[in-house]
Amino acid sequence: MQSNRRSYVVLGGSGFLGTNLCRRLTSSGHRVCAFGHRGLFPAALTGTDWLQGDFSDRAAIASAIQGAE
Repeated sequence: MQSNRRSYVVLGGSGFLGTNLCRRLTSSGHRVCAFGHRGLFPAALTGTDWLQGDFSDRAAIASAIQGAE
């Protein structure tokens, strides 16, 4: 049996749109990782993994998206 659970990375996951996208994906049963400069709404990201990083750091972004769909 194949699982419908997917793994997503939301770049800019700490902003208003990113936070709401993370919440929606998490509530739909998906594994979610948010990547951004800082977590503005940490309570809203319950169930979401958080990776703090800089968008100019290519290695950090590559590491964040590794294994995500």
